[in-house]
Amino acid sequence: MRKNLIILNSREHKKKQTNRFLTVLFIGLIVSGGLYFLLHQRDVKISGMKFYYYDYQKNELVPVQKNFNATGSQEKAVKLVIESLSIPPEKSELISLIPAYSKIKSVQLQNELCDIVFESSILSEQVNTVSKEAAAVYSIVNTLTELPNIQKVKISIDGKKDPFFKRYITITDPLVRLIGPLPKGLNTLLYFYHEELDSFIGEYREIPATEDQNQLAFNIVNQLLLGSSHPKATSYFPGGTKLNNVTINNSIAAVDFSKEIRRFSLGAEEELILVNCLVLSLTELDPVSRVDFLVEGKEAYTLAGHVKTNQPISRWFGLKDPQDIVLYFVTKLESTTFFLAQIQHQDKKVSPNEILQLLLKGPTAEGRENGILTDIPSPTKLNGLIPRENNELIVDIGLEINKYSSAQQEASSLKQIFLTLSENTNFNKVMFYFNGKNMESLPFGTDTSQFFSK
Repeated sequence: MRKNLIILNSREHKKKQTNRFLTVLFIGLIVSGGLYFLLHQRDVKISGMKFYYYDYQKNELVPVQKNFNATGSQEKAVKLVIESLSIPPEKSELISLIPAYSKIKSVQLQNELCDIVFESSILSEQVNTVSKEAAAVYSIVNTLTELPNIQKVKISIDGKKDPFFKRYITITDPLVRLIGPLPKGLNTLLYFYHEELDSFIGEYREIPATEDQNQLAFNIVNQLLLGSSHPKATSYFPGGTKLNNVTINNSIAAVDFSKEIRRFSLGAEEELILVNCLVLSLTELDPVSRVDFLVEGKEAYTLAGHVKTNQPISRWFGLKDPQDIVLYFVTKLESTTFFLAQIQHQDKKVSPNEILQLLLKGPTAEGRENGILTDIPSPTKLNGLIPRENNELIVDIGLEINKYSSAQQEASSLKQIFLTLSENTNFNKVMFYFNGKNMESLPFGTDTSQFFSK
């Protein structure tokens, strides 16, 4: 009897062990299956998709269907997509603004967001305008959102501290697919200070165009904070200064900076230059005549203790005497022309005619030795000035137009005259006549059929 009981117990024990093993095996299969599903639920298998390339003639992004094979994780697919995006279609006018040597530091995917961090090699030298930078950014965004389960793309560039992809397109927030035309650029004159020439220097630079004047002013200040492309020009803004907001009301632009602007550690002259760089740059906008300084949303009595900023400040260059004038000459750096605002002290108030006569004389011999030049051909004579309504002026100059050697010289010589007149007089629109005649354009294509204006 006892022997039978032992046999029964042994069989029951083996049965329990078997059931326990099967249960553990079943749970293990479920767990491993679940883990496999979690690890591979975002796996993709792609045999073709659309890639977006830049048509430089039409200035637009164009989708191109390409044979593209990718199998495995989405992270791997994203890296393969960027690699393929750097290769433009054969036998096509389309180009890629993504360098072939671009390196990706990391890719993360969550909640339909692709967070991709590039190394600085993503920044191509071809990307030198607002539209091209937008094309580079949105070729990435539009192409990646062709992948399953990606609706937004967050682009970061390792080591880059400013909020832009390169200079113009903000990438601080996730971006969605661009539908419609690429953003366009608008040229504006930014003012910096050339220490060696002791002169304010005007640099024409693109900013993203917009109908929103507040945003336009915001874009101008951001470009000023990025600094000049001339290595010897500065605005003296302390490193780390950020722009919080810009609002224009009753011709006053209220500019709100972060607290880092108070890290200014230079003297009174440099603080005055900083103030003037901002005021001069913003008052290039028609709606702005004065600038108010704020720090973290509060009125700033002064930025660093030397210059009062508790009242809106007008455009003035720091001139000491009302009769002093500003003449615009040029200086060159490689292929770029910069406009030098040279302050000349006068004993009495001078007329527009006298101001232009001084400009046509050109820089002094000492100035020429220091790199101060003029693009106005010699000899150029002033035939006359014809005032019109609404602050318009016709400038008739005596000049053999074959004296011009390039389109750049044509444009900058006329800008020298326009900038000098608009700075020192009430004339804000200037049309040019040549030997008594209005011309549609100059030999190198500079449009002279319309008024020059800011």
